[in-house]
Amino acid sequence: MKKILAIVLVLCMALALFAACSKDDAKTSGGTTSSAPPEGDSGGGDSGQKWPKEIGYFDPDFDYTQFKKFKIAYLIPTAGSFLYEEFHKAFESWAPRMNMDYKGMLASSDGSTEAMLSLLQTCIDQGYDGLLLDGIGDQMRPAIEMAAENNVALWSCMGICRDQAYPYVYEGIRMDGAVQWPFIGFDDYYAGFSMMNKLIAWKEATWPDVPWDKVGVACVGYSTFGQLTNRVLGTTKAWTNFRPEFGPWSSDPVNVPTNFWLADMSASGGFDQGTAQNLVTQILTAHTDMEVWLMPCAIDDNAMGAANAAELLGITDKSCAACFGGSNLPVQWDQGVDNAWRYAEFLAQTMFAEPIICALWAFMTGQSEADKIWPQWVKNWDKGDVFEFTGERDAQFDVNILKLGDDGKPIVKETHSYARALLPTEWLEKETYKQYLAWTDLYAYGDNTAIYHYGYPAVTDLNLYPSRVQVPSTFQNVAMSDVMG
Repeated sequence: MKKILAIVLVLCMALALFAACSKDDAKTSGGTTSSAPPEGDSGGGDSGQKWPKEIGYFDPDFDYTQFKKFKIAYLIPTAGSFLYEEFHKAFESWAPRMNMDYKGMLASSDGSTEAMLSLLQTCIDQGYDGLLLDGIGDQMRPAIEMAAENNVALWSCMGICRDQAYPYVYEGIRMDGAVQWPFIGFDDYYAGFSMMNKLIAWKEATWPDVPWDKVGVACVGYSTFGQLTNRVLGTTKAWTNFRPEFGPWSSDPVNVPTNFWLADMSASGGFDQGTAQNLVTQILTAHTDMEVWLMPCAIDDNAMGAANAAELLGITDKSCAACFGGSNLPVQWDQGVDNAWRYAEFLAQTMFAEPIICALWAFMTGQSEADKIWPQWVKNWDKGDVFEFTGERDAQFDVNILKLGDDGKPIVKETHSYARALLPTEWLEKETYKQYLAWTDLYAYGDNTAIYHYGYPAVTDLNLYPSRVQVPSTFQNVAMSDVMG
């Protein structure tokens, strides 16, 4: 059971599966060049400034030795995942540039909550100042409380920390519980939405004469895994927006529109590439009247399995898979593999790790705190508020129903302002992927090519791609129903 839990954990937190294979010597620190920061400048650019220019991001002009050398580590539930290894390498690279003593990646024994909290207590006893944590949802609340009681800074890395013991329905949408900590990462609903639109554009450009009633969608996703489930919902939303005649959108991931089939990995008993291939093969062979197949996939392994299914059935030319993450896609292309997996929405692990370790630094120094960091990224309907419940259960989702006040709004028992900041992604495409990955090396390491992760021909223009996401002007005021309804 613990082994299965560990596998599920890795998939639930694999919100990106970002970095492709990196060089073994990526440990050496090097100069970092940063694009001009957006709003939120917290200091000047002159030497002797009190704080880095931008909260939660590295400032190459700031003297980090003004503060003590903080002792930190990266805590994970189980060893053996390349996801954790890539984050570890990125943290290992950033830490010395910020005068931090990074003690490496420490794994609990078996993925259990007890083992993780025991590891956390050991680090507290050994005098750590801050800890980067990737844990299962129900581990986060006691971990946050334990760290706070012992004056140790904490940051939750890949997974959004939610109070999963109390899920609820908000404006007809199932929520996995209140947010319990700030987060920087990705909008999984939009990830699914953009994947579907990317596939639609491929079909229109490649097979414009095939009627849409002969186009099938084989979505490889998860109906019960929180953030990954939102990718399915975004995918179905984009499909129903594009072809309204195929039926209305539903917030239930298994209630899918016409010409859309869900290869539900969460109901399959397996989570690997082979399982995805088998599920997609079943869908393709059951609907041979479809002439073109679009295959939006939650993660890398799903996309590889879907592409394998299309190849074995001899329909690679009329199939297209895309995923969010895509660490293995450049590897395939470098090895000469050219199949139905054509796109991946991607961010390098070095760029993902930067704001995480810099936010931890901000907590340790007192520059910011959990309820104050990145206030421009606080969603008014999903910012950690603890609501009152009616005591009844929603008929569709079997979760709590929010109690409404006289103004028709949920009654709030406890208010928070936890940020949900977003990171920039780019589409990996065969013609341009080397340029983008070379740019991420430039962003993370400047012109120090000796420590580049990817080793593709170097680029020199730091403005080729955005290093920040502009906060939408309506971000804090937009209603949830406008985003997902």
